[in-house]
Amino acid sequence: MWTLAGPVPVAALVTVVAAFFDHALVTTRHDLGSVRYGVPFDWLAQDHRWMSPPFPMELELSPGLPQENPTSVEFFPFLADFLFVYAILLAAVLLGRLAINRLRHV
Repeated sequence: MWTLAGPVPVAALVTVVAAFFDHALVTTRHDLGSVRYGVPFDWLAQDHRWMSPPFPMELELSPGLPQENPTSVEFFPFLADFLFVYAILLAAVLLGRLAINRLRHV
């Protein structure tokens, strides 16, 4: 049972932290209203309309105050990202256990 539940907190953490390393290309002033982040699916959106950057510009997720950059979260894309990361971690755990078991019996 631990094998299935073990990667859950790690997958959640990796999903959230990955969004902070994502960059979004903004090409117009209209794009600043909903700058989207998340890997591989976009699940976070921030409003950067207060900015006046030169275009095109790459933006990173801003962890500042919500009043500065209102942020919204979309549950289903987040869940898809989480499940994607979870599947990778679970496969790594299962393959690692299989390798350890084979080495023990050699």
